[in-house]
Amino acid sequence: RRTARAATHNKVSVEPPTLLPLPHKQATPIMPPTPPAVVTAAPPSSARLLVCCKVYVSEGRNQIVLDRLAEVARTASPGLCALVQRFSDAVYHRSNFTLGGAPAPVLEVALRVIDEALGSLDMTTHSDATHPRVGAVDHVSFHPLGSTPLEAARDAAMQLGQRVGEKWPV
Repeated sequence: RRTARAATHNKVSVEPPTLLPLPHKQATPIMPPTPPAVVTAAPPSSARLLVCCKVYVSEGRNQIVLDRLAEVARTASPGLCALVQRFSDAVYHRSNFTLGGAPAPVLEVALRVIDEALGSLDMTTHSDATHPRVGAVDHVSFHPLGSTPLEAARDAAMQLGQRVGEKWPV
């Protein structure tokens, strides 16, 4: 698990090569020491930022609804956001849709999945589940992938929360 930290540049020291003597030849002198070169890696560009978003819904049994949610996740932003994983647990009566891609398209697809879930799930008839439920969509999280800074995932999560709060009474 990564934690938030200040942006730093990676520094790589490059040592000069040391020449070793070859067999049956006169030894070549070792090169005089030189200060190591410092290579500074550029921060990742926004085009290479990748996040995953996990959207948990309080439905684990109705395959028609789950297939519709998966279809929204798959087709809302083709080529920019992918449905990476779909997991359902009938005993918990809960499912997870994991989305992956650049932050902006992932955020938009997450909003569409949330919209479809809120329009499809009736929590007044939802019963017989071992997992506690706090709503039709009860958990959404963003996670950075690869070298994407944690701040990119945090910003996407904050934007999603803002937009959810503007659209639905939560």
